[in-house]
Amino acid sequence: MKLKSFLIIGLLFFLVGCGDVQLHINNSYNPPTITKAPIEGKWTITKIIFTPENRLTNFDYKDYIGKDIIFSSKAVVVENTTIKSPEFKIKRINSDMFFENKFNTSKESIGVKSDYVFLVDVLEENSTYFQVLREKDDLAYLDINGIFVQIKKTSDQVTDKDIENLSHLAGNYNFPKVKTEENGFLLGFEIPAGSKRKSYQYRTYFFKIHGKNLVDIMQMEDLILPRDDGFYKISNNKVKVDQTSFDSIQFEKLSNKNQDPLISKIKPIEYPQFSRSILYLSPNYIGLENMKKGSKEKTLALYAINSIDREKSLSFGDLVENGNEIYEDTAKFFLPPNNTYEIDDRNFSIIRSQGFWVYRGRINFNVGEGNLYKDFPLKTTVGKDINKYNQLQIPLAKIEKNLGRPVKDAFFAPNNQLLLTLEDNHIRLYPIDEDQVIGEMIREIKIPSSSRPILAEWCLGQFVDNWNNELNKGDLR
Repeated sequence: MKLKSFLIIGLLFFLVGCGDVQLHINNSYNPPTITKAPIEGKWTITKIIFTPENRLTNFDYKDYIGKDIIFSSKAVVVENTTIKSPEFKIKRINSDMFFENKFNTSKESIGVKSDYVFLVDVLEENSTYFQVLREKDDLAYLDINGIFVQIKKTSDQVTDKDIENLSHLAGNYNFPKVKTEENGFLLGFEIPAGSKRKSYQYRTYFFKIHGKNLVDIMQMEDLILPRDDGFYKISNNKVKVDQTSFDSIQFEKLSNKNQDPLISKIKPIEYPQFSRSILYLSPNYIGLENMKKGSKEKTLALYAINSIDREKSLSFGDLVENGNEIYEDTAKFFLPPNNTYEIDDRNFSIIRSQGFWVYRGRINFNVGEGNLYKDFPLKTTVGKDINKYNQLQIPLAKIEKNLGRPVKDAFFAPNNQLLLTLEDNHIRLYPIDEDQVIGEMIREIKIPSSSRPILAEWCLGQFVDNWNNELNKGDLR
């Protein structure tokens, strides 16, 4: 027995002494529940960190800098709640993967420097109330609805008197109640219009999700876009001026049912002799296909919404470093032989392909009296500053194999517990467990078979109710 103990101790010293040895803990490991607080002590809020998803909030979180928080095995006192006899779960996680998968942001944007942190679940009656990321013994981050509160430890000791005193003050904090399981997902489509007056129509769905359960679906006509100053309705309408008709893409800011309509500061996109199709939409960008009347010419364009009245669309070099050279080199590789052509790095957009948002370039060339085109992929990743929702937790091929049928596209709810697929002429929803096993379908929505996704936005926590309330004010159902 002594020899065995010496061998184990020696092995531990060997592991500690080797700088090249790293011990990794699996992020999918489900830790046991414990009653001792792994972040025991008194803490103070030192900083409020906002992420891009924090739109439409009425809470002035900065007022809470300097407020105290307590974690102990007897009670947790934070925001407007005291949790008596709390339980905890703790595991070591990769910080890059955590922020990427759950919040689609980077650890640097939050201020976290460590590659690995400890994730502490604070539970009340076996239900996770909120999560804390402990980077150091005296430095942690509290996640409240996607808003991160940096906290620093002021004391390791917590007395019954401390808990009693802070419990009386907690009611004045007035933080919104944490809802870690609440997710909202907004998905917009271009669908065939089936009318001579309109080539395409647009439709948006809002999915309200709690954990693995679908709470509600709201279907709205046109495209509904969340921006920093509220929601906008984007529509594509036919306009006729001096016997000339053309498409006008208009931005209407949504207002309360009892208020006068708000005038949008965003000018419409409209040029005579052109019809247009929307290929992509996000809070800051819109991608189009322009079709010149009386010819076969079709070109692509990407506009920054805040400067939409510019005569020229963005060039690839406006978005990507050395983008002009990348575009030209890629275009030359795909050029058709023996044709007249023009390389224009403004002739590109963003489209949905194989589960991702991707850049797509286009070359227009002449064949006799006709004008044809060839599309080509631009092998540059669409950055998070362009689209923050661009990832697949399970590859499309694996989803198809799991379901046993073709899948056109797939989207995941922010909590990674619900999968939305596009299959034939349906949107289907499936629950997903921690091992990425897809469960039985829980909902099916019929859509036209050639519908194409062009908008995907999501929100977390309290912002789900905010979005739901704002959309209901607009009377969009």
